[in-house]
Amino acid sequence: MLYLDHGKLAARKGPDCKALRPVPGILAQSHVRPDYPIRVAGKSFTVGDLIEHEKQDCQPGEELTFKLIALMHYLDSDETWTSRGGEPWSIQRLVQEELKQPIRGPPAAGPTG
Repeated sequence: MLYLDHGKLAARKGPDCKALRPVPGILAQSHVRPDYPIRVAGKSFTVGDLIEHEKQDCQPGEELTFKLIALMHYLDSDETWTSRGGEPWSIQRLVQEELKQPIRGPPAAGPTG
């Protein structure tokens, strides 16, 4: 589920990892504290490190539902940041991007049948 990318905590994603996308959102809904420890490849991290990864990984046009859930829980509502791609982001922008997306059925971790 999680791996190291140049020494930093990262969450797997892509077509084979759809079920993993909601992990940060599920942690938020479970009220897991940002200082909760995570160990990956023998290195120590926290949920806060995973949230930083989520902030850096924001990209327009992709499903942002669970990222929005997680970041709304862990960040101040007026916080802004710059993604790895150099774009400015905020909770407001996440909401705007999510509203642009067509409704294609249940979210990635939702019921399938």
